[in-house]
Amino acid sequence: HISHVFVAWPAFCRTEASFNARLHLAKQALRSALARADLVRRVYMVSLSTSTIVYKALVPGARLPDFYPDLRDERFATRFALFHRRFSTNTTTSWDKAQPFRMIAHNGEINTIACNRAWAVAREQALGLPPDELLTRSGISDSGSLNEMVEALRYRSSIPHLSEVLAIMVPPAGTTDPFYGFWGRALEP
Repeated sequence: HISHVFVAWPAFCRTEASFNARLHLAKQALRSALARADLVRRVYMVSLSTSTIVYKALVPGARLPDFYPDLRDERFATRFALFHRRFSTNTTTSWDKAQPFRMIAHNGEINTIACNRAWAVAREQALGLPPDELLTRSGISDSGSLNEMVEALRYRSSIPHLSEVLAIMVPPAGTTDPFYGFWGRALEP
């Protein structure tokens, strides 16, 4: 079952960035409530944003227009699209592991994921984040973990552009660029 939900823009959110930050926190809170009720595997928020809609389906790509009829509507327009042909790379397919994610479409295995997750958990503990605001959780794919970190940096930091968030998350090896030196103080590689 798939539902489209429209959320009213609250008056206290004066910018798109502040509304997206609120939507992100609402998603985190709902995910925590679902986990407490042991329903987290039954509900997945494919997208929750002021500017993007993610179409995800556990069907072959050629069947997407049948699964989402609005994709056949000639009035439907987009600036760009990301498409991923495989549901998930090396894990059992489920909605939360199928590509694309809310912010990324990643085809590959992240070989350093265990270390990356350990650093993220250490950072969560150092910040004393409450359960609804944790950036990490078990049972998700490596790409899912990357997506959640990208979302957190995009919606909970002062980094203005998604391209900068992605650059920070995947820095080039051996760079001496001051941009990476600045962000490297806060984010371990």
